[in-house]
Amino acid sequence: MIDGLRRLTACKGVADRVQTHLCYTSSMNRKRQRRAGATETFSVSVDTETKSALRALADSAYGGNLSALVTDLAEDARRRLAAGAFLKRTGSPQATTEDAKSIEAELEREVAAWRRRRKARRVA
Repeated sequence: MIDGLRRLTACKGVADRVQTHLCYTSSMNRKRQRRAGATETFSVSVDTETKSALRALADSAYGGNLSALVTDLAEDARRRLAAGAFLKRTGSPQATTEDAKSIEAELEREVAAWRRRRKARRVA
């Protein structure tokens, strides 16, 4: 900051004689702006453990980009909202905890079977 003031003071006399000489260069450069409406900033309060978990996930899966992680979480929330709206519109009954456990078990069996098939193909 002081160096910038010295340059400004030193240039003042020169600027009187030479109209094209500019002493203010860095602070007058326009900063690159984001496209209007591209993003919005908001604040979220979470406990320390949650913040650490989110930061670790962002570091490992999103190159440290916490905004990308939040965007991905929001996409999941939109899918859940759409699924809930569909179930409500079709009059489907709300799934019970037992239904959810049954679906998860079925998915786990399918994933395990897929892994076994894939491993068998590699060996052959």
